[in-house]
Parts: sequence; C-alpha cells; structure tokens
Amino acid sequence: MFFTPTGAIQQELALIFDCANTAPATSVLGLNTFLLTGTTGPAPADLISIAVTPTNDGIMNVPLGGTGFAALAALNIGGPATIQARLSASSILSPTTSLPATMVVCQTNATTGACLAPPAATVRFTVPTGQIVTMTAFVASNGTAIPFDPAGKRLFVHFFQGTIPVGSASVAARTVAADLATLAAK
Repeated sequence: MFFTPTGAIQQELALIFDCANTAPATSVLGLNTFLLTGTTGPAPADLISIAVTPTNDGIMNVPLGGTGFAALAALNIGGPATIQARLSASSILSPTTSLPATMVVCQTNATTGACLAPPAATVRFTVPTGQIVTMTAFVASNGTAIPFDPAGKRLFVHFFQGTIPVGSASVAARTVAADLATLAAK
C-alpha cells in the first residue's frame, strides 16, 4: 500500500478479508485495521512494533488475582523523536474498552530485560532513526475474570509523538487460574 497525504489525517482503515463462498471477516478496530497517520510538518517517528507473550501465541495469561506480562519491541523507521508509550485496552482511535486490571509498562535493557525505571502508566523515551526500543507491559488482575475474547479483550501499547500516533502493537488478554498460568509459561 502507498499513500501520499495532502493534509493531516488519522484514520483507521478497514481491511477486507474475503474468500470464495464465505462472508468477509469482521473488521475489528486495532486488530485487523490499518492506522493511517499523515502530518503537515516534518516527518514524525514511525515505529514498527511487536508484542510477544511467554506462550508465543499472542495470548497474555493473567493469573486471577496475579500479574501477566508481554515483551514489546519497536523499531523507529521514521524521524528521531521523543515518544510516549501508553497502555490501553482499546485501539488508538476508539478508546472505549477497558480491562478489570491495572496496566503498567517499563522501558527495558535490551540485553537483560530488566526495567530501566519502575513500571508506570506511561513511559517517555527518545528514539533516533533506526534504533530499537524494548519494553515490558504488566497486567495485574483485580480479581475479576477477563473472559477469553481475543478480538475484544486486548492489551495495546500505543506510541505517540505528542498527539500523533506513530505505532501500536497488541496481544489478547485473559485471566486464568494461577496453576494454569504456571503451566502455560513452561
């Protein structure tokens, strides 16, 4: 895909996935949509982002009453910038969903995985062009079950340069019994 914006724009574009003899797949904001951002000023950062769970299946298993996590990485292919990482249960342009949990994030040492500062609701960092930034997102259950709904129950990390969204990644989130979370991580 190639777009040349003629002005500032922030829009989620629905991608249509359809095969012969079937109805098209349902479009879910932030899951199978394409975030198009265009600016009128200098080129912003552009973060290609991924999120990985311990089970390598894109599902964060949060022990009921405990804490789950996901590892995050982002490569800046745009201009150098100061970025803010924010966690959410919703897509960037549709902040209507919530999870019964506390969500925090920290920037990490890429070699050891250790947090560089205590986890917080948001993290600010500077990223030059071509640099990779790593983080860990933590979700602490408040004791209320999060049902398995991969399209509707997700943890997103959104990257912003000021108010401009410049990247995003997500994983499904669900609560599990503490013994199942231990087995899933093995």
